Amino acid sequence: MSEHGEPEKYSIDEMMERLKSRPSEDPIENGELVTRADGTKAIRVRKRKRRSHQPHKEELAQTRKARMLQVSGALILLMLVLFAAGAAIVYANSAPFRDSLTHKIAQVTGAKVEMLRFRMNPTAANADAVTLTWPEGNVLGELTTQGLRAQIAPQSFLGKAMVGEEVSAKEGTLRLRIPEPGKPSRATAAEGGASPVRFGRYAIPKLNIVLGDSTAPLLKLWNSEASLQTSGSTPRPLLLLNRGDLVIDGWPKLGLDRSHIEFRGSQVDLLSMR
Repeated sequence: MSEHGEPEKYSIDEMMERLKSRPSEDPIENGELVTRADGTKAIRVRKRKRRSHQPHKEELAQTRKARMLQVSGALILLMLVLFAAGAAIVYANSAPFRDSLTHKIAQVTGAKVEMLRFRMNPTAANADAVTLTWPEGNVLGELTTQGLRAQIAPQSFLGKAMVGEEVSAKEGTLRLRIPEPGKPSRATAAEGGASPVRFGRYAIPKLNIVLGDSTAPLLKLWNSEASLQTSGSTPRPLLLLNRGDLVIDGWPKLGLDRSHIEFRGSQVDLLSMR
């Protein structure tokens, strides 16, 4: 017997009776009476999960989720930009783009255009050679250039216009002639609107100019540095010639120091020549 007058050992039936007779103020929550395999009975109590409200952990999880969404969005945007850039470069090196560019050059110059091995990268357009040929009614006969490189703007890849800062060629030859009256001066009809080819400067460090028949020319200028400026301080295109050997029929050979030539529509102004 214990100090309270209760026996220390109980049978199973007595334990069950005591559990049933427990006061209501001390219930066993979530209890369930079960019978074991050996016939004995017991009360199985379901464990409850501890739930605690932790705002700082929830805020941290939301912050991580927001960062993951931002990083994922940035990666998707980067992949789209790279894909668009790659597609633009592929298109810029295709035959349709090259034919479109040839048409634009013909529209601006009025000449027949031949281009050899044209290619583009993200910063420049290159061609092994470009030849422009004008009809007999034009004072310009033929311009042949080798090793062309154009510094292009990104919008040039869209195909609407070829724009940039400068076009340069390693060397070139310009053949001039006395135009024939009644002959056309353009190989293609002029079109209105903005010029589809726009560069601020055209440069050739080694240019040869021949006037007249190549076998007996009236004038020859050899190894001159030429620069045609189409934008800047001057309102009209300005051709600058520096150095070179000038040979005029019936004259001794002269050394050209510099020459400034300005174009006003179909007219040419020789501003200075030394």
